[in-house]
Amino acid sequence: MQFKTKQLTRAICLALLTGTALISSAQAATTALTPPASMSPADMKEMESHGKGKMGHMDMKAHMKKSMENMQSMTMTGNPDKDFAAMMRMHHQCGVEMAQMQLEHGKNAEMKAMAKKIAKAQKLEIAEFDRWIAKQK
Repeated sequence: MQFKTKQLTRAICLALLTGTALISSAQAATTALTPPASMSPADMKEMESHGKGKMGHMDMKAHMKKSMENMQSMTMTGNPDKDFAAMMRMHHQCGVEMAQMQLEHGKNAEMKAMAKKIAKAQKLEIAEFDRWIAKQK
């Protein structure tokens, strides 16, 4: 029974990771085709050339890859509730870190505002996961 639970948990986690990657890819493709209305031509030029600068898209991509590797290498407990909480906590932490990268290096006010909103929400949810995980010990 425990083996089936581990298989199910891993399948769910893989599905979550795959879905996240597919959604991110779709959003990136859509974003590349339809920039925000508030983005000026100068902002567009800055965004296109930013990958060559101090913090480009490869840094964020490398961060996402490392985070996904960390989640995949995490030891599963066999308890779907605990595994979900631990993996989602790690996933949210990645979101906070990516938002921080945007706040430090981003130029667009709309994206910086979104990064602040995301970081705040994810930190609150991380705290909820931490409280729940602490009760399980």
